Amino acid sequence: MKRRKKHNVRYDTYNSRKISIGIDNGVTGTIGIIHNSDSMFVETPVFSQLSYTKKKANITRVDVAALEKILEPYILCDTMVLIERPMINPKRWVATQSALRALEATLIVIERLKLPYDY
Repeated sequence: MKRRKKHNVRYDTYNSRKISIGIDNGVTGTIGIIHNSDSMFVETPVFSQLSYTKKKANITRVDVAALEKILEPYILCDTMVLIERPMINPKRWVATQSALRALEATLIVIERLKLPYDY
């Protein structure tokens, strides 16, 4: 088996061990990866682009390709992904839209990688 380095951890050492990945949903969130007594935290990868609304503004979106690169080393492991539920508040409509966009992008990556997840 090839040994690949990812996040300063040998990939092949994870094959038979339990890994928990916690995702703080949103464009300002973090991703925590816990394996035995080791832990690692990374910021959710994001990018900014022009909003799709008529108003001239920028929105921040999850970088799906970068998120996939972070999670991909764990597809062959005994992994469980736990996702924070998004904030949904009609009084904070813009923040709610951002949270739902981030959740959808995150779910697309997790489901493409076939990682089990829960909220």
